[in-house]
Amino acid sequence: MVRKTLGTFPTMTVDQAERMAKEIQTTFARGEVPVQKTDIRETLGDLIEWYISLAGARKESTNQYYRYLAKQYLKHLAKRRADSIKRSDLADLHQSLSQKGKPYLANRLVALVRAAYQAAITEDRFSGTNPAATLKMNREHSRENRLLASQIPAVIDAVDKYPDLVMRAFFMLAFLTGQRK
Repeated sequence: MVRKTLGTFPTMTVDQAERMAKEIQTTFARGEVPVQKTDIRETLGDLIEWYISLAGARKESTNQYYRYLAKQYLKHLAKRRADSIKRSDLADLHQSLSQKGKPYLANRLVALVRAAYQAAITEDRFSGTNPAATLKMNREHSRENRLLASQIPAVIDAVDKYPDLVMRAFFMLAFLTGQRK
């Protein structure tokens, strides 16, 4: 048994999927094995832009951030064919940014490239292996935000001025117990 992803809804209609499935069945009936045709000229930049443009996947501000990352930090790799990118290329970039004191940025870049390749593989847009799949990320530490003693009276004053009594009580309770979510 052979399984093949034909596409995803709504980019592919049911009628299109049925026609494509019949073509594949016809190919098998002739004794041929359908081969996935990939555009080997697709660059890493094309792949990332395609990933960013996936409809409804994320907020526009996130897409803008991804475009910024690609433009600023992946420009030397963006013009290379997606199938020519090696794990070592990405590991070198990750290590370089980490050594420059940007470990979180290095992690975001690897995560972007990893997600773009994985989406392309899932959608049968790319048939190679994901070069970012096994890269080790930098350890990230959660940030602690604390109010300074001089800021506490201003917060209490702002909560006291809030017009809704229930919300004022909620904010004061959250503030006094240290709840964030």
